[in-house]
Order: sequence, then C-alpha cells, then structure tokens
Amino acid sequence: MCDVKSVLEYGAVGNGIQDDYSAIQAALDSGASEIIIPHGVYCVSKTLLVRSNTSIVADKTAKIVLKSVEKKKRGDFLISNADTLTGNENIKIIGGIWDGNNILPEHKKADIFDQNGYSGALMNFINVNGLVLKDMVLANSS
Repeated sequence: MCDVKSVLEYGAVGNGIQDDYSAIQAALDSGASEIIIPHGVYCVSKTLLVRSNTSIVADKTAKIVLKSVEKKKRGDFLISNADTLTGNENIKIIGGIWDGNNILPEHKKADIFDQNGYSGALMNFINVNGLVLKDMVLANSS
C-alpha cells in the first residue's frame, strides 16, 4: 500500500499568484510515496527537492512555474533530487507542465563566463538510480 498525499493537503492553492513552494515542499518532505498535484497553476520561488522513493503525479493540465522576484543564481532549478552528492533512488515524475519561466528578467541566463550565474535549466537530477520522467511538458527553459 502506498501513502498518497495531495499538495492541497499541505496548503497549496494553485491560483497562479500565491507562492506554493512551502506547501509543495512540505508534501515532498512528508514521507508519502506518491504526491498528487491537481489541476491549477502552482508558483514556486525555490528549487523543489525530491527524496528517494517518491513519485509525483501531476494532472496533465497542472502547471508548476518557477516564479521569484529574487535574481536566480547557480544551483537554482525548478526541481532537483534532494541528495545530488551521494544520490537518490526511485524518483518518478509523471505529468504536469513544468515551466522555468525564463522570460522574467530575474531569471535571465547569466553570461557564460559568470561562474555563479543562473543556467536556465529546469531540472537537475544527478546520481539518481531509477529516475522516471514521463508524459510531461517542459516549458521556458534556456
């Protein structure tokens, strides 16, 4: 039996205005094996971190948007595995529209010589054994 939780249970609104980062991250940190993201527009201001043995199942119309007034820097992504150093396992993301929102001035990709500059990459999965990315739309990356 898997433990299924919706991001709505943790306070996510999905109205395209409110910052839903804390609610979504709380759902990801809950230990539930499956996190549901229903229809809506979910703005997140920081990188979402996914732990081992976690599946995210997003409605095909759910839009998860990186949106922040802070200038983006090296290491900022829309989503990443939680432990890029020693690795994670069995991470699955199905569905959703994952939007880096790199049309914002704060999200401008840095000069190639800026070692601390924002890369514009949407996702950062390093050292993940059993990574599945399926039926998703990737939008507005650099």
